[in-house]
Amino acid sequence: MTKQSRASMQSRIILFVAIVGFAMIGAALLYALLPTEGSQLSARYLRATADALDERATEIAQAATRQAPSGLIDRSGIATQTAPTPASVDPVKTANSTSRQSPVPWGQSWSTPDGLVIRVVDVDLDAWPRVLAENQFNEQPADGMRMLIVRVEVTNQNGDSMTPRQIADSDYRVVGDRGIIYSSFDSTTRCGVIPDELDWELFPDATISGNVCVMLPQDEGELRLIYKPGSGWDEDVVYFDLAE
Repeated sequence: MTKQSRASMQSRIILFVAIVGFAMIGAALLYALLPTEGSQLSARYLRATADALDERATEIAQAATRQAPSGLIDRSGIATQTAPTPASVDPVKTANSTSRQSPVPWGQSWSTPDGLVIRVVDVDLDAWPRVLAENQFNEQPADGMRMLIVRVEVTNQNGDSMTPRQIADSDYRVVGDRGIIYSSFDSTTRCGVIPDELDWELFPDATISGNVCVMLPQDEGELRLIYKPGSGWDEDVVYFDLAE
């Protein structure tokens, strides 16, 4: 309800109260001036006046109820000025499934069916210098290949409070527009010893972040990180867009 509408409603209520007051005073004076034999007539007049005023009061209250927004009517039937509380927004996306064509957008958290909240926080498209700095015995990528590091943040929202849950890079893979799966444990696509590898155990409500690294062709595009915790390709599989 606008300020102008509230002011108009308040004016109508004040006017109504004034009319009721003057009417009751007039009725009392009339009753006092009428002779005794006219008392029956005056009583009927007062009852009719009271009924009319009561009907008018009901009409005004109903009008106030119709004009006030939903949720802004108190027990007396008068519109209040309390604004509705905005609905809260959950930043974690929880749709049923994702795909290569419809991955989780960059930077978006995703609540997985098996009780984790995962978010991609960083991507290094040419991570060989970092891998070499971590261990000088790591093998350099072949010509036409590169190393890709994806940093993920993981929160455990499920599990036994007495037993921690294993969080490891072996649950993650990368796929590009060629449709080839690259993993951190395959002999032809692994990076070797990497900095801050994703390998932790978490109790419920704990959060960590770590790196997943794979080797893939330099011209591979439309990259997706795949969270694949089981042996099959089922509803637990989640795709994350790696394009910032």
